[in-house]
Amino acid sequence: MPAYKKLTEPVLERLRRVLGEALVFGEAVKEDFSHDEMPIYGKFAPEAVCFPSSTEEV
Repeated sequence: MPAYKKLTEPVLERLRRVLGEALVFGEAVKEDFSHDEMPIYGKFAPEAVCFPSSTEEV
């Protein structure tokens, strides 16, 4: 798997400003988001998850 850089504080702050309450990060990210339906890929907790309210926001 490719290595990804961690979210930096400036990026996280920008995401907070843009997404507001639609963004969860850190301990608020539920375990359900840490895996795919294919167990061969393992479990990796995301640093942040956003919840768009419409397809236009995606």
